[in-house]
Amino acid sequence: MVRQYIDNESIRFIRLQPFNKVKSFDCRDADLNDFILNRATLFDKYMLAVSYTCVDINDTSRPLAYFI
Repeated sequence: MVRQYIDNESIRFIRLQPFNKVKSFDCRDADLNDFILNRATLFDKYMLAVSYTCVDINDTSRPLAYFI
């Protein structure tokens, strides 16, 4: 059996804030793309949803995942 794990010391979860503008994202789902690119921070502002991104601490410019 192959064991896969995430090294907790090499990743960071960041709450998306207005100053964390996502510049590019494409998951081949138009609605989700629109949400991450244009609406996630508005949903946070109006307390409708909180979105996070998971990044490698050595390269925070490339998100590994988004969580809503």
